[in-house]
Formats: sequence, structure tokens, C-alpha cells
Amino acid sequence: MKIAELAGNKLSVLFFAQALGIPLTNEQITEFFIKTYFLNYFDLQQILAELVESKHLSYMECRQSHYYTLTDRGREALDFFQNRIDVHVRQDIIKYAYENRDRLRNES
Repeated sequence: MKIAELAGNKLSVLFFAQALGIPLTNEQITEFFIKTYFLNYFDLQQILAELVESKHLSYMECRQSHYYTLTDRGREALDFFQNRIDVHVRQDIIKYAYENRDRLRNES
């Protein structure tokens, strides 16, 4: 994966977390990115690990589940670089968030 592509994919994951605005499980994040063919499973898992390591996402345990949430550092990165996310990817994420936020919140 090229550096620019990797950066765009990381930003897409951060944008997804921001658009939903709720703590998300690995399964919930994976569901979107695999179904939309934006990322394969292994690349997504690597990206999630790197975003936690760089403190753009936090990874927490609550009620025997693990959740990802956007950190202030992640929000800052989005503020500066959101325009690097393909417009169609942003639109798909926003649409998905609008249609699925309540379901995902209930699952959590």
C-alpha cells in the first residue's frame, strides 16, 4: 500500500469514527469497511492498531467488550487532512452513519 493511500485509509477510519460519534467495536468497523470494499480485513486491522498506537483512536474495555473511540488527536488530524479523503468515501460513510447509528448504538 502506498503511503498516500495508507494515509487516506487511516483518515477514512477516523472519519468513520467521527461520523458515528459513538464507541465502536472492531466488528462494527470491520462490517462497514469490508462490505464497502474500501479495505480488506488485514489492512484494516493493521490500520486500527497503528491508529491506537499513535493515539488517534483509543481502545477501551467496557462491559466485557472492547471499543474504539476517536481521540482529540484524531479529531485534530481530521480537521487538517479531511480533504484528503475521497469525496465518495466521505459520502458513503455519512450515509452509512445516518442509516445505522441507532442500530450500532443499540448493539453496544
